[in-house]
Amino acid sequence: MPGALALHQANGAQTLTAVEPPCESLDKIPMSSLRKPTLVVTDGAPYASRPFADDVDDHLADLRQQYLHDWTIVKRARFNAAKRYERKQQASTFAFATLGVVGFMLPYFILNFGAMLSEETRKLLDFVGFSTGLFALVLGLVELARGYESMARRLNKSALEVNSVVRRLRAAALIDEGTLNHLVAEYEGALERCDINHDDIDSEIASAQQMRHENRSAPSPYHQHALAKLKWREVFQIWGMYLFVLPLPAICALFVWIVL
Repeated sequence: MPGALALHQANGAQTLTAVEPPCESLDKIPMSSLRKPTLVVTDGAPYASRPFADDVDDHLADLRQQYLHDWTIVKRARFNAAKRYERKQQASTFAFATLGVVGFMLPYFILNFGAMLSEETRKLLDFVGFSTGLFALVLGLVELARGYESMARRLNKSALEVNSVVRRLRAAALIDEGTLNHLVAEYEGALERCDINHDDIDSEIASAQQMRHENRSAPSPYHQHALAKLKWREVFQIWGMYLFVLPLPAICALFVWIVL
C-alpha cells in the first residue's frame, strides 16, 4: 500500500508530513512467514515440552513394549502360582492320607499283635498312633481352611484374562493412546477381580522363564541354572512342611523312648 502525505498548518505555515500506511490484516500475511508456536505443558514437571507426531508414536511404541514385557511376566507368574497351589493341594492330600493310614494301621497292629509285644513297646506304639491321628486331624483342618484348590482356580482365571489382554496388545503393531489406555484398564481390572496375588517365588520364576524365552536363540547356561535353582526352591516350599510333619510322630516316639 503506497504512503500518503498529510497537509498540516501551524502558525500560518503549511507543511507536508508523510503518513505511514495502516498495517495489513493477518489474513493477507503469508503463513510461511509466521513462526509455529510451541506447545508447553506441565505434566508433573514445570514447562515439560510435549512430543509431537513421530515423538508421540515412539513414546507409545516404547510403552507398548514395556507393557508387553511386564504383563507377560505377570501372566507367567499367575499361571505358575496356579500350578504351585495345585501341587500344594496334591502334597497336602498325600500327607493327610499318609498320616491317616499310619494312624489307622498302628491301633490295628497293636490289637492283633499286642500280646507279642512288651508293655512298654505297646504303650509307645499307642502313643505314636494317637499322636499321628492328632497330626492328621490338625493338618487336614489347616489345609482345608487354606483352600489351595480354590486359589489355584482363581489365579488361573486371572492369568487367562491377563493373557487375553497381552495377546491383543501383541497383535496391535500400531497403537494409539486411546487403545493403549483401554487395554491398561482391562489389565488392571483383571488383577482387581482376583482377590489373591501370586508370591515372590512365582514372579522370580516367571522373570527367569521370560529371560530364557527372550534369549532362546542363544541359550545361556546361567539362565538355565538360575531357573533350576528357583524350581528347587518351589519344590521345597511345596513339600517342606509335609516332609517335617510326616516323620514327626516317629520323632516324638523316639524322644519318649529315650527319656523313659
